Amino acid sequence: MPRVALGARFYIPQLDGLRFLAFLGVFVAHVSAQPPPSGHVSWPEWWGSAAIAAGAFGVDLFFVLSSYLITSLLVRELDAEGRIDVPAFWARRALRIWPLYFTFLCGYGAIGGLSAPAFIAFALFAGNWGIVALGLNAGHAGILWSVSVEEQFYVTWPLILATLPRRFLRHAALGLVGVSVATRYALFMNGASLANVWLNSLTHLDAIGIGAVIALGPKLALSPAVRGALGAASAFVIVACAGSVWFELLASPSTYLQAGAEGGATLVFLAVSVACGGLLSAAIAGSAWLSRPKIVYLGRISYGLYVFHSPAMWLVGEWWWPYRLPAAFAVTLAFAAVSYRFFERPFLRMKTRFTYVPSEARLPSP
Repeated sequence: MPRVALGARFYIPQLDGLRFLAFLGVFVAHVSAQPPPSGHVSWPEWWGSAAIAAGAFGVDLFFVLSSYLITSLLVRELDAEGRIDVPAFWARRALRIWPLYFTFLCGYGAIGGLSAPAFIAFALFAGNWGIVALGLNAGHAGILWSVSVEEQFYVTWPLILATLPRRFLRHAALGLVGVSVATRYALFMNGASLANVWLNSLTHLDAIGIGAVIALGPKLALSPAVRGALGAASAFVIVACAGSVWFELLASPSTYLQAGAEGGATLVFLAVSVACGGLLSAAIAGSAWLSRPKIVYLGRISYGLYVFHSPAMWLVGEWWWPYRLPAAFAVTLAFAAVSYRFFERPFLRMKTRFTYVPSEARLPSP
């Protein structure tokens, strides 16, 4: 059984706050999804629509966050124990992800929301590949494609960290970025649609690699002014990149790139991953706003928020989005809060049996 050294807790509340912002971006993008304006677009309209579309990149921010946290924890475990207990890591991840994931998947499948092939693909954490390769329609479970990517990362990255000599880990992380850029460019050059590129696990390795690079590097000491400037600049880049893809690089109304846009799109998506790394660096340098208790709580339940937000949008219905947004958020929040309090927390407590370096805020007693 793992032993936990006193004082070894690695918990940064700002990560929870940033995790909620990542969800909020995805949520706003999904609730207010609309086709890009046709014809001439004014600059206010361009930036407003780009800001909404940029919320989809909250998924990449999730990947950067997850990679940073997982890499930090496993490297600390390696330093303290001399090895990484990969099965214990897998057990911790299963206790965090699987109960809600499979409960939602089975419940949605039981009411006929999933075909048998789609259910099998998502049950095997290959949902994103099922959508791309087989054209599966997963309905409200489709948003769980990103969980498939995360689980594939959880299986492979700890094995790399446990096998490679420490001095090669940063090279491996940078290698992930290179593989992602090359894969994305090759897919675009071969005429892949934006959706198929987006759902491909390999095209998100740059976000995962950047999170790992930050974890393996020295902690940055940033002044409040520099921290704020880095966060603002990173957010600006993400919005500008979203607008560039949405308005400039796509052959409207198709989801395929315009001819000759392959290189530009590849660099735009890389810039998004780098900017997500900038947001992470600004947050962990000591953002006071992201560590506020209410924001931290919303980040702590962000997994449930993500899982429930699509069915919540369906329950609210096709309202005009300024009304639909708060209503759908309220329903999502209610589901996620109840799920976290009465369903997820017992499994989270069980994680301590497999923990070397605690990484979460201490849970209150039941």
